[in-house]
Amino acid sequence: MSTSRIVIAAGAIALYACGGAAPRGDTTPPGGSTPARTPAAAPASTPAAQPASAPAAQPATAPLGSLKNPVRCFFPTGQREYLRRLRCPDGEAPIFRRVGSYGMGPDKHIIDGYRVRCADGKPLMVFMDMYHKGYLELAPPPGFKIDNTP
Repeated sequence: MSTSRIVIAAGAIALYACGGAAPRGDTTPPGGSTPARTPAAAPASTPAAQPASAPAAQPATAPLGSLKNPVRCFFPTGQREYLRRLRCPDGEAPIFRRVGSYGMGPDKHIIDGYRVRCADGKPLMVFMDMYHKGYLELAPPPGFKIDNTP
């Protein structure tokens, strides 16, 4: 296989992995102003603990979903799962689309930006860090609610 075919195939795979999807789900009241983060697979019999690769929970100095405090998740699948749980103030699911990468975030990972829009509002950018294995973000960004039901 030629080098150019390998490069084209790798690029196609990378683009496919970053695609968005349609949202769905129910409403839940919004969380507090500080993001609530927990591992996705913590055993019920033990207290929730952060994965070894995750940074210690710190008080938020910037709104959740901003470049300085991106939503933590795992891979593009985790990004889309989080965005599908978001709810607009009217209880409806927003539409979202990945815009691109926005450089290094506070954890020194590449940050992705998603344009998220409610039917009655202007689009908002939600920034996400997809390199946090095991994290399940429980808090919504400002202006949204989130569905955390299993």
